[in-house]
Amino acid sequence: MLDACGFAAKEKAREGELSKWRAWLLAGKVDEIIREAERQRVDANACDKALRYFREGKPFMRYAECRAKGWFIGSGVIEGACKNVVAERFCRSGMFWSGAGLEAMLPLRAIVKSGRYAAFWRHVLRGKRQIACAA
Repeated sequence: MLDACGFAAKEKAREGELSKWRAWLLAGKVDEIIREAERQRVDANACDKALRYFREGKPFMRYAECRAKGWFIGSGVIEGACKNVVAERFCRSGMFWSGAGLEAMLPLRAIVKSGRYAAFWRHVLRGKRQIACAA
């Protein structure tokens, strides 16, 4: 993308632009990245094609907002959670799950692994009365 958008010159200049764009991306300044790339573009078609990623993905690039809330913005945490929550329990040797069974169990597995099992049931049962069963 940098070549099409005018940053093919020197490796040092290219790294400087990448650093600036990374900082803008983390600060939620996707429009600035687009404007800068358009301003310096060499090959309009190739640059526009490369910038489509930013234009279409802008609603999902709220990195500053996510970081302010303490959320992770990389995929590594999610991939690790999937391995821990899903694969560790549902992909053991000899296990076979239907799609419906897996969908039913995954939320419970996530609640157990998050340490919120007791709080979940308190929430579910809030305001409900217990019924005594006669023997």
